[in-house]
Amino acid sequence: MVFHTDAGVFTGAFPNAFRILGTPATPAADPGGDPTRDPAHGLFDPAHTNHTLRLGTVERWTVRTDESLPAFKHPFHLHTNQVLLTHRNGVRLDPPVWHDTLGLAGGAPGGSVTFPVRYEDFTGRTIAHCHQLHHEDLGMMQTVHYVAP
Repeated sequence: MVFHTDAGVFTGAFPNAFRILGTPATPAADPGGDPTRDPAHGLFDPAHTNHTLRLGTVERWTVRTDESLPAFKHPFHLHTNQVLLTHRNGVRLDPPVWHDTLGLAGGAPGGSVTFPVRYEDFTGRTIAHCHQLHHEDLGMMQTVHYVAP
């Protein structure tokens, strides 16, 4: 999962497209077009399910930002399950630390976090997103569907 900003995609007061790319990104409006100018690629679509996660399973996620400016920061939040941060920027933490929100700093290179997460207790639809309200509201969010085993 990659937190990414494309500047100047939209007209108006807030022209930047805040996107979550990687596997699985929200599909582009025009699959053959320029994804950096596509008004839908990687943006939040409540009708599209980005992740179907089965209760009782454990997955290892790596979330990163490709922002080159240190001023761009993205706090990542996955609803309903805590995560165990095991690596930050590729370096193993000893001991690992439990979190519900993980900060990603921009820079060269941008920050990354790796964590296992076990899906427990909740079935239904929710979200994974940047916890910076401006970024979330302008597209940096994905739909998560927790399903029974």
